[in-house]
Amino acid sequence: MKTKILYHDIQDIENILGYIIDIAEDKMPIQNTPWLKSMYFAGRTLCLDMYSNGVKDTMTFCMADEDVGFFSGGLRVLLSIESCKRLEYLMKISEIKHEPKWLAPRVWVK
Repeated sequence: MKTKILYHDIQDIENILGYIIDIAEDKMPIQNTPWLKSMYFAGRTLCLDMYSNGVKDTMTFCMADEDVGFFSGGLRVLLSIESCKRLEYLMKISEIKHEPKWLAPRVWVK
């Protein structure tokens, strides 16, 4: 069975990014998210090694294209404005070099 991004709605994606922010800010241990195995940036793309519907895959959040999908292929969906802001906030606190687009330079809110 192959996982699909369509299994996750906009709210799921925003919630996933919210959990990642909490983990990155040490507000929540990664053990509280048993579906998440690891998280890292590859350039301006956030990669989450995770289980989706029981299938292990890598969810990729691409800032350049403002979309999300799985590494294994299939459809990609556009990120909501809220998800773009959360992704940009993650890039900021992770010190990923990028040109701010969604948040004012002095306003980094999650």
